[in-house]
Amino acid sequence: MPDNFTIVLFADISGSVALYERLGDETTKSIVVELQESLSKVVNSHGGVVHEVIGDEIMCRFEQAKHAVECAAKIHQSTADFASRTAGLLPDTLQMRIGIHSGSAIFEQDRLFGDTVNTAARIMSIAQAGQTITTGKVLEQLPRTLQEIAREFDKTTLKGKSEPVIVYDFPWQLQDLTQINEIAVDTATVSLQLSYREKTIALTAKECPAWLGRAMNNLVVVDSAHASRRHVAIEYTRGRFVLSDQSTNGTHVYPDSSEDIYLRREQMPIWGSGRFSLGAPQEDLHDHIVTYRTIR
Repeated sequence: MPDNFTIVLFADISGSVALYERLGDETTKSIVVELQESLSKVVNSHGGVVHEVIGDEIMCRFEQAKHAVECAAKIHQSTADFASRTAGLLPDTLQMRIGIHSGSAIFEQDRLFGDTVNTAARIMSIAQAGQTITTGKVLEQLPRTLQEIAREFDKTTLKGKSEPVIVYDFPWQLQDLTQINEIAVDTATVSLQLSYREKTIALTAKECPAWLGRAMNNLVVVDSAHASRRHVAIEYTRGRFVLSDQSTNGTHVYPDSSEDIYLRREQMPIWGSGRFSLGAPQEDLHDHIVTYRTIR
């Protein structure tokens, strides 16, 4: 690779505008600066270098894609931990949006310039709260164990680009990346029980991916006007079932052991038990709720 090759990561605080409105400029600025200082230490601990702090964003670079992806997962976790320590001052839903891209860049007086930097920033703008988005250029530099975690998120045309770019999502809930390739799972001993109306199915790893939606050829046919024909897929990756939304209206997930989550063209691992509704919140769908439970 050329000497000026690098991996650029942009991270932005999602929902900061609402914080400034709610808490005022001075209080919010102090919180943002404290969080950014904490995240800068996370970047440094993963072999990265923070180049700029721009408003609510931080821009940093890495020499290895693996370190950038692992750092992104830690940034999400550290942000959640930071919010939980503020004694109710910050919402527990405080989250980061992260974009990662790789390529050549211009290094000038500790600053970064060039198309790679601009592309990373635009990819970050695609990310939703709590999401890491990256490109195929980064993906191809990762170990296979990390490539298997990534899921195609969208095909989009970035501002200033003539050709569409395929971008990928890394679910940070699978963030124990240093151990994931050491886990051996007997796929024959785990199943996911799905129940909808009068029907209950025990889904095993060998039967994945399995689809749920309005089309009659889905494993579970959800007879709701809010559901897409092929709304959501259940996949099995590295010892866990992963729910992958492919719909127009998104999927609402209600884990019994954690907060509610809304997915739209995103993925998340599911374990334990809970419910999800396709295309609308559960209170609007009453008799169209799918319940799930992992069985080992």
